[in-house]
Amino acid sequence: MFPTMTKIIVTVSSVSDDEETLTNFLKEGVHIFRINLSHGTSYQHEHSILNIRKCAKEMGIVPVICLDTRGPEVRIEIAERSEIPLKEGDKITFSNVRTSNKIFLPIPDFTKFPLKSKIYLDDAMLAIEVLETSKCECTGRAMNSHRLKNNKKASLPGLVFEDNESEARDKKDFEIILKHKIDVVLASFINSKKEVESLKKLIGSEDVLIFSKIETLRGVENIDEIIE
Repeated sequence: MFPTMTKIIVTVSSVSDDEETLTNFLKEGVHIFRINLSHGTSYQHEHSILNIRKCAKEMGIVPVICLDTRGPEVRIEIAERSEIPLKEGDKITFSNVRTSNKIFLPIPDFTKFPLKSKIYLDDAMLAIEVLETSKCECTGRAMNSHRLKNNKKASLPGLVFEDNESEARDKKDFEIILKHKIDVVLASFINSKKEVESLKKLIGSEDVLIFSKIETLRGVENIDEIIE
């Protein structure tokens, strides 16, 4: 009999962290439990961690818990409506001020967007071509049809900007990592060696295994120093 080399990983959230579901996961051979910190609250994340360990302990299993950090991500906010149905060619306006008739996108200065550049939303399911910009607003054209929902991620290729909220979010997330002695951290949107070093300093423990997720053009350009 060959030893099991393949590891099974499942993503757990508030809809799948009840004891019955977790026990079934363990019975089916799940080895690693991933929790995405981009969704849910700190209370929900801690609830998931405690339930995973409780169920695993009852079965005599030591689970591996993996936290996927948020990092310097950008998400849209749609006021009043939960989603916007867009057709190819429709115009859409973003604003860095929350209003009732525009999509909120927390970018300090939209003039940094070159005309005809692309904004990708909802894991690149929707592409927007930039047509007009001012400091507070950006108007673009939908390049394909898509139903855009609230709180979806925005990808801005090549754009570098400061995310003042990111470090505060990371510190709060890492409090959970240290409190519950998490095994693995998936560090999202790593762009440089400096960011990896900052994460290690925040975590402050050699026992936590860190995987750098390369998700941006800057990350690709700096891949060698990140690996080092």
